Amino acid sequence: MSQRTGRDGGRGRGGGLGESLPVKVAGLWDDFKTLLAMLIDVVTGRYRDLPFKTLLALVGAVLYFVSPIDFLPDFIPFIGYIDDVFVIVLAIDLVRDDLAAYRIWREGNGAWQ
Repeated sequence: MSQRTGRDGGRGRGGGLGESLPVKVAGLWDDFKTLLAMLIDVVTGRYRDLPFKTLLALVGAVLYFVSPIDFLPDFIPFIGYIDDVFVIVLAIDLVRDDLAAYRIWREGNGAWQ
């Protein structure tokens, strides 16, 4: 059986209709961890190949996530975090190609966990 390839570098996490929710959540969690690692490597100066538009999108998403001012207030149980998750998912989708390039860079530098 062949694995589906897409914009995510062939990892099979393009959000297809045939994927189960746990698979989608696991892929999103992996992308989120990679996003955070990429930001840390950019801030520490280890990774310098990040386009400015990608950095701007990621910083904007993180600022929205930590900001107490949201479209849906965070004090509303569960519903309050829907907009935060949507912004993070949107940012990950916008920078998916850059995440794939970062993964290749990390694997090539032997720094991948």
